[in-house]
Amino acid sequence: MTYKHILIAGVSLALAGSAFAQRYRPVASTPTPDPVVTNPTPAPVVTNPTPAPSNPTPAPSKPAPAPQPVYTSPLLVGQSAASGQQTLQSIFTGLNAQIIDFNSVSVKDLPGASTATSKFVPVSSGTTAVATTTTTTTTTSGRYRPTTPVEPVAPPPVLEIPLDVTGWSYLVLQWGGVNHHYYVGESSGVQTFRGTAPLTSYAFFASLKASTALTTAPDTGSTLLLFGGMVGLLAAMKKRFSIKR
Repeated sequence: MTYKHILIAGVSLALAGSAFAQRYRPVASTPTPDPVVTNPTPAPVVTNPTPAPSNPTPAPSKPAPAPQPVYTSPLLVGQSAASGQQTLQSIFTGLNAQIIDFNSVSVKDLPGASTATSKFVPVSSGTTAVATTTTTTTTTSGRYRPTTPVEPVAPPPVLEIPLDVTGWSYLVLQWGGVNHHYYVGESSGVQTFRGTAPLTSYAFFASLKASTALTTAPDTGSTLLLFGGMVGLLAAMKKRFSIKR
């Protein structure tokens, strides 16, 4: 092979390689351009910020507990109308009714009243007149001539009375037509009571055990029935055991 033939072969290979490279050369992709912000929204500028409060309002404190009522003795438990002829039993019934009403709404529980020790005192106070009296005198002629009759005089009305409450638990004063019920179990000595109408009577009562607060009216009939049933049951049991022996 001559030099000419070698040169031709080399040129042919160069041309073939160039054509191959042109054919299989990778095509570069077009890059996506970054978005261009034409009018960006500017960040807000605070020109006059509200300052933080220098003295913030403190949190509300826990409310103080309500003050407890102060009960003094003598203590007015309640009032009730005094209808008809007043007796110790009717006053006692009205007193216990007032105690129940008081205990239902009061922090302090009062013991029930008792007639085991009691006292009823009527008072003549501006209601009973003194009987009319007539006297006679002798004239110079020997004839009897009645003098001017004395007008009936009623006793002065009692609007204030001092009473010794030592040893008692309750006092009921009837001023006019109204009964005033007082608890005096924590008082002693002479206490002065005042009314706006003439005093016609008053009554003292003892109380049940101090630990027994009255919340319902005493049921004497049910208590006696229960007591009688217990006595009968004990008697039957005693008889039964005595027979077995």
